[in-house]
Amino acid sequence: MRRHQRVFRVRNGNGQCAILITAIQQTAHVLRRAGLDYWKHLAPSIYENWEEFLERNPRANLFFLSTKGERCFWDVSYRPGDYLVFGRESSGLPPEFYGRYRDRLFRIPMPGEFHRSLNLANAASIVLYEALRQNREGVSI
Repeated sequence: MRRHQRVFRVRNGNGQCAILITAIQQTAHVLRRAGLDYWKHLAPSIYENWEEFLERNPRANLFFLSTKGERCFWDVSYRPGDYLVFGRESSGLPPEFYGRYRDRLFRIPMPGEFHRSLNLANAASIVLYEALRQNREGVSI
């Protein structure tokens, strides 16, 4: 029996970027706990499944991050409003995504013979900050 899949979207308050995480049996409580006291600055959305997300966001410009990507995330020209899509830390993106979104699949380079993958928080941070770097005009530090 396939477990229920939800999609979590977290967008910063100015709409600059969004991160999507496909997760199995996660709850809003777990997501809120992970966000600590940052939630008042964010606009989270929860979708029952991937199809609902696509239905409600038909023009979404999606970039999928995975160890199975063949192109580097540095090669993307990110724009405000783009979506960065990550899978579960333990198993990655849903298997059907690898064929369906092959042309939008990217990876973080990890040199070395014995690497596996980064944890989800680190991977999301790396890619998000590259997208922010590319769109930093008008952003105060």
